[in-house]
Amino acid sequence: MSATDKLFIDSSFHDANSKLEDVRLLDYATVTGRAQFATGIAFDSDIITPTAKDIEQIKVVLNGTGLDTANDKLVLDIDITLTADRTGSDITIAGVKGISYTYTASNKTLVLFREDGSILHPVHIERIVEAIKLKNTTAASINHEDVKSAAISYIDAAGNESEFSTVAIIVDFPGATPVDTDAWSVNTPTSGVFNIGDTAEVTLTMDMALNLGATTGSKIVIAGKDFTLDKTKSEAAGDDKLVFTRSIVSGDSISAVNFDIDSKADITLVGVTNVEGAAPNLNEITSSVEFGSESGGTARYVLLKQDGTRNGNMYIGEVEVMVGTTNVARSAGVAVTSDATLTHHNSWSPVEIVDGKNGSGEGMATRSSQNNGWVQIDLGQERKIDSIIVKALRNGSNTEDRTNISSLDIFTSSTDQSALTTAQLDAATLIVYKVGTTVVTADAQTFTVDNIPTITVYAPPLTIDLNGDGVVEYTDLSNSNAYYDMDGDGKLEHTAWVAPTDGFIGYDKNGDGKISGRGELVLSDYVAGAKTDLEGMVYFDSNKDGNFTQNDKHWADFKIWQDKNGNGISDKGELSTLDEIGIEKIELTSNNNKQTLANGDVIEYGQFKIHYANGSQGIGGDATLHYENTQTTISIDAVAPTVNVLSEIADLSIDDILSVSSDETGFAYLVDSTLAEDEINTKDKLDALDTTQMDKVAITAVNSATELVIDDLSTGVYHLYTVDDAGNISAAYDESIVLT
Repeated sequence: MSATDKLFIDSSFHDANSKLEDVRLLDYATVTGRAQFATGIAFDSDIITPTAKDIEQIKVVLNGTGLDTANDKLVLDIDITLTADRTGSDITIAGVKGISYTYTASNKTLVLFREDGSILHPVHIERIVEAIKLKNTTAASINHEDVKSAAISYIDAAGNESEFSTVAIIVDFPGATPVDTDAWSVNTPTSGVFNIGDTAEVTLTMDMALNLGATTGSKIVIAGKDFTLDKTKSEAAGDDKLVFTRSIVSGDSISAVNFDIDSKADITLVGVTNVEGAAPNLNEITSSVEFGSESGGTARYVLLKQDGTRNGNMYIGEVEVMVGTTNVARSAGVAVTSDATLTHHNSWSPVEIVDGKNGSGEGMATRSSQNNGWVQIDLGQERKIDSIIVKALRNGSNTEDRTNISSLDIFTSSTDQSALTTAQLDAATLIVYKVGTTVVTADAQTFTVDNIPTITVYAPPLTIDLNGDGVVEYTDLSNSNAYYDMDGDGKLEHTAWVAPTDGFIGYDKNGDGKISGRGELVLSDYVAGAKTDLEGMVYFDSNKDGNFTQNDKHWADFKIWQDKNGNGISDKGELSTLDEIGIEKIELTSNNNKQTLANGDVIEYGQFKIHYANGSQGIGGDATLHYENTQTTISIDAVAPTVNVLSEIADLSIDDILSVSSDETGFAYLVDSTLAEDEINTKDKLDALDTTQMDKVAITAVNSATELVIDDLSTGVYHLYTVDDAGNISAAYDESIVLT
């Protein structure tokens, strides 16, 4: 039985005093773990309030096979040991003042009543019973399941006692969970980065000893790559350790300090238990687990572009890309390509620029007759580059050639740029270091890139004119607030964006009602060799008539996204179907009217026609957007805030002030307790409530007093919640608020 399971029994009970006949009872169990039990767990955290009006006493009889009289304690406003008789008076329980109690150790019975002998209000009974807790001073050492129960009954003014309801606390010995801090660690490679052939090890530390059985299939997924559980290394590391390994291969894009597990769904454990056989509990894994962060930037590709306009010929010898003291350009898996029109000196092959054998017959060369040429070095994975060394050689060493390097441009990027023409490279802002007119005075020139600056690259979405002014408007990079995963690596990039008055044409590939990720906005990926999204739309033209209409297979999967707040997230109310917008046909032919917009951050390669059901026509843009390839972790805040009350809650009425606080900024809501959960389970639903059902206040500072004015509500019982800025809703405050 779980913490939310409840078993309802016959609610009638027979008693000589008819005034007690409408006391309603229920039986249920609360399941808790060791950590919770150490601080105190309520026997009955969600009682059905008795409706009888003449109840004077609440009686609690402790029992259960797992009751530990030596270490279990009752918790009221004070702790009560179970081994000795005890009495108390004039205490406050859950805001109810003037309560007295007696505890008799021989029969483990607690009786609660008002000190003045007056009747207990049903709402006060609810609050008192929900506040009766049990805790254990040695809970941390519990290694088996225990059941501790209580029989709760009520006694009226005539001394009649109701039937009892049984409530139980089941102390469950839980599966292992990750330790609170430093749960993850990564081995450090000798060179500071993982090279091809290295073994990367990621260790997860759990909070108790583990048994490892047949663990085949256990893995974690990092950056789309599987790290498998190594049973031998895990057992050698310690009985609370899980070690996952991967042998780095060409194409891996993982740096030693930037591992990222997106969610517990990326962790698969098979044959892993604690010593009692319980499976691990991964609910404590947060939505985004970061192992560290980079200082500076990273890049996988290094491009060298040479202008051959000086003296007819120019040469570059060996190029070294340094990470610390290691030349990673000579690592296994490095690939080199060059511009097809580049004049190669002595018929050299591109890889010779990094092979360490430079000399009179090797190097990169261009001639003035062909303008520019370029070479791209693919390092095989992202690297934190410290410096790039370019050696100038022509038949040995020559002062003339060293001087001629002054026309060399050096680029770095995290994406492959080999499809760009030299003209596009000229227009791009990929430059890490440009030599300019610097005269090189030695055979080798080192360009230090201690902190690689922002790298701006392109992504091609389709845009649409929604306000009917005949153009699609855009927001340049410097004024954009949009962050979107433009390159499909699971990270958010800062990007130029469409203006809030216009929109995107997106493909809801996974049918989740959102546009998110590269695959749902960059459509050129669907057709090999496509340079723009309009070319990519050929894939979706299933009947090959040159138009996208209702006759095509994926018509219903396409959405119009008007990002009204420009944040790069398809928020509620921003997506519409093509039919809802009234679109009847999208022509897939461009007018090829290329134009540069938004301060150079947007290039439209052309416009296309959009036909509407009412007979009108509009336009769309076949655009490319500049984005910065500095990556932002996609971090999902899935943690609900906590709410606290700082003022007295007893005897509140209209126009009173309730002082509240929360550990996150957002809003506090005082809500009618009669509302069903599905009426208040989102912030939008809470905000939509009538003012007679809800009062709220903004919380602008964490863990600080905020005054909630009670003004439009009527008498009754209310629950207090807080909602953080991400929309997560807290559990209700553990005491109901009664307005009189």
